[in-house]
Amino acid sequence: MDLVPAEGGRFAMSINGMSSKQQKDAVAVATSSLRYFACPEGQTGVLLDRPAFSSGTWKMSARCG
Repeated sequence: MDLVPAEGGRFAMSINGMSSKQQKDAVAVATSSLRYFACPEGQTGVLLDRPAFSSGTWKMSARCG
């Protein structure tokens, strides 16, 4: 998993090691990881766009909210 800060409090995220059929799992890993590593206590990770699968990697952007 990669978690990269972006403009406006967003984070660019990529999740490796999952298949194209594991979108739900990739979203769960992304949002829980964002909550644990980057969000202030009490906030959760929220997706800002639809996850995209390309070359074995799920990519999405998210923010704390």
